[in-house]
Order: sequence, then C-alpha cells, then structure tokens
Amino acid sequence: MSVVEFTRPQHQVWVCLCGCSSFALRSDGGTECQNCGEQDNDGGWHIPKGGQWEGDEPVADIQGNGSVEFAMARVKRLAADDDVALVAIAKEDGRLHLWGGAETPEQEEWVKQKLIELCELWKVKT
Repeated sequence: MSVVEFTRPQHQVWVCLCGCSSFALRSDGGTECQNCGEQDNDGGWHIPKGGQWEGDEPVADIQGNGSVEFAMARVKRLAADDDVALVAIAKEDGRLHLWGGAETPEQEEWVKQKLIELCELWKVKT
C-alpha cells in the first residue's frame, strides 16, 4: 500500500509541509522528504500556477549527484516542454541567447521578473 495515493489529476504535485516536492520512495511504500527528512508526512497537493497550495512555489532541487551531464540532460528535456515561456543560454565564450514568448508589456514584465527570480535562486544555491 502506498502512503500517497496517486489518484489526483496529473497536473498536481505532492508537496511536503516544508515546501519541498522531491521525495525518496522507500521499499515499504512510504516517502521521505529530500529536504527535511520527514517520513510519510501530511503534505498537500499543489496545482502549479495557482490553486490549492498556500505559500511559496514548491522546491524540486534535483542535483544529479554532482553530475554536470545529468543536470544538462535534465535542463535540455525541460527546455523542450510545450509550456516553456523563457529560455536563456550563456555560452562559455560569453555569447548570450534569449528566447521568450512575451508579446505584451505585461508578459515582458513577467519575463523580467522571472529572470530576477532566477538570479535570486542562483544566489541561494551558490
């Protein structure tokens, strides 16, 4: 028997009470939060882009055990998703490439805000 029943719509993700959405699935059917270590907690379902989760967006920090190749492959897969709204690339020689689907001033402001959030996230990780 699973601790978390996966009968919800596919667009929801399970989030620990600490806000993390990365879990280890144990052989006994339970879960263990990869952030706080809580086992079989009473988290909640999160609907991305608004909805039921109250608080900050959940954290899903996948490190790939320090493998740059793993991380690069994951980012490439994410960039190919149908709902991608922004892609920023910096080459080792300093060249920059940016694509965004923004067409209105409000969408352009959203892109700028997301770039600021990415910079803040980078500060936290480094």
